[in-house]
Amino acid sequence: MDYFCYISRSKIDQLYGALAPGEADEWTEQQSTEQKVDSSLSADLNVARVISLFKGDISYGRKGVIQRERKIKLQYTEKLRQVLIAAAKKSPIRALTEALRTDKFGSLYYHHQGEFTMKEALKRDGGSISNNVVVTLSTMIDAVTVLLDCSVRFFSEGNEPDGTFIVTSSNARFFDGKIPLQMESVFLILHRQPLEIVGTPLYLKLADAAGSPL
Repeated sequence: MDYFCYISRSKIDQLYGALAPGEADEWTEQQSTEQKVDSSLSADLNVARVISLFKGDISYGRKGVIQRERKIKLQYTEKLRQVLIAAAKKSPIRALTEALRTDKFGSLYYHHQGEFTMKEALKRDGGSISNNVVVTLSTMIDAVTVLLDCSVRFFSEGNEPDGTFIVTSSNARFFDGKIPLQMESVFLILHRQPLEIVGTPLYLKLADAAGSPL
């Protein structure tokens, strides 16, 4: 089962606070059925696709394991849903592959699904680090490098009450930059050059079958 392995709580709080009360919930599933759910990489993320993203009781963190901050994670999953629906209501969230193909940018948010790898190995002392660290995920689209900056403290697993982040045997190879993971993301572009895009994600969604708990 897919799950959110990362939700940027600070960005979601900021965007959620800007929503008018009930703005996202005005879009019901019945209204969204008028839009086609197209799962191709070049398809923009419309309201129907956002609603589909949250079907199946998707969670922030893996199911079947003990989760810290369970109630808080449920709240952020719901906040993310409302933020994405409100954004897609104003304008479908552009697929990055299509924006690159047409060289038409200018949107606030972009959507992409692909293989992401740590740009640099996570530096740590033994098995833990401070959870204030920012890491960068990297993927390639043709000749363009896409870099997403992520705060370690917003990953769904590994954060401890004392403010440290624990790297385990099941996710060490990912954080060492040795294996990629298939992820889906909506992100904001911070900087763009012809061969490089730098952004920061609202979320990262991972398939449970991918093997590495984050």
